[in-house]
Amino acid sequence: MKVSITPYKLIFNERVFTSRGSLDDHMAYYVKITDENGNFGVGECAPLYGLSPEYGDGLYDILKTKAAEYERHRDLSKIDFTNLSSARFAFECAEMQMRRGSERIFDTPFCKGEDGIRINGLIWMGEIDVMLRRAKEKYDMGFRCLKFKIGSKDFNKEMDLLKAIRAEFGNSITMRVDANCAYTSDFYLNEVEPILHSLDIHSIEQPVKVADIAGLTRCCAESRVDVALDESLIGTKTADEMAVLLDTVKPQYIILKPTLCGGLTGANEWIKTAKERGIGYWATSALESNVGLLAISQWSSTIGVDIPQGLGTGMIYSNNIDKGLYIEGEKIWWKETIAK
Repeated sequence: MKVSITPYKLIFNERVFTSRGSLDDHMAYYVKITDENGNFGVGECAPLYGLSPEYGDGLYDILKTKAAEYERHRDLSKIDFTNLSSARFAFECAEMQMRRGSERIFDTPFCKGEDGIRINGLIWMGEIDVMLRRAKEKYDMGFRCLKFKIGSKDFNKEMDLLKAIRAEFGNSITMRVDANCAYTSDFYLNEVEPILHSLDIHSIEQPVKVADIAGLTRCCAESRVDVALDESLIGTKTADEMAVLLDTVKPQYIILKPTLCGGLTGANEWIKTAKERGIGYWATSALESNVGLLAISQWSSTIGVDIPQGLGTGMIYSNNIDKGLYIEGEKIWWKETIAK
């Protein structure tokens, strides 16, 4: 058994503005596991600046240490991936591919190229006129669920944008918003929520900070717009910790990002915990290249979600790696390629 780690700097087509600042590039590490018969798999470790606990200059050395441990044990359960969600995700995906001898790691209609997965059109943070233009472009492409990043620009202008979008497209689209912890509970419930409710917004992701458990709980209880937890799921959490969070906050949805919430293992445990409580969920990618996006898309086709998921970020890089993913209408599809 041999494990190699390859750094790869992903270059954005244009500067991307996130809740943690702007980015021109994004460092990924590809984990390749090869067995004695030459079967191999490749997984992507691409932690996010400002969000992933493992993000930093020392990650490459950590990954090499984990690679040596895997070569020795050949068993992921014997490797400590605490606060290394992106690394766990990479090793999990690489191992699954290696054991199957294929990039196809599940046998769903999506994985066989028989059906696509409905996704939302993500409108990145930017100037208001730019966001409006991008929304129209997404609509023309066929998207009928649009997600907007809010909370970083002028409040009144952002709300005017949402009003303009609803006026432009009426009830022909579903609108979601992601606040990335931008508000206090008072400001959200008194100022933001009434407008979102009047616009029939489907849901808001993470309206207040992760540490403000009382504020999150209040928002989930009092908001007429469904609240989804996103950043609150980041890191390695035990099943008991997951249960305590969901039992306390009682969100309507949780957002599953394997790169951030404990890999596929952690994401599956979140689903189990949420389903036991009648809490909804959907999957979202987290700026992975097509290597990671393919794995997340395949996995998301197994989790029983029929509402649009957040899997459309693969076109934002100038040097992405072709994995046969493409978007047609409001669905992402996969045409299986030969692994390289």
